[in-house]
Amino acid sequence: MKYNRSEAITLTRNELYEQIWSIPTTKLARSFGISDVAVGKICKKYSIPKPPLGYWAKLAYGKAVPRPPLPSIENTQLEVIEIRKRPPTLASERISDYRS
Repeated sequence: MKYNRSEAITLTRNELYEQIWSIPTTKLARSFGISDVAVGKICKKYSIPKPPLGYWAKLAYGKAVPRPPLPSIENTQLEVIEIRKRPPTLASERISDYRS
């Protein structure tokens, strides 16, 4: 994983796959500076399977949960993922955008 000055995170599909199965999506999203919904959309776009609902609770109680393998993809351009952080916006800015 590489962080650069433009507030973008660059990682491979395999790196994101490993992180998705090692860290809950909400915590991972926070570290990327995006929402958990955005992480889900990225996983869908890059064909990365996510843990099912209840996965982390089952792990906490020692249950084994199967982990599907990372599927191969034909489009090699999708092997590298760039995640750009959203700049924080003020609520007053969002309201004024709707009034314009």
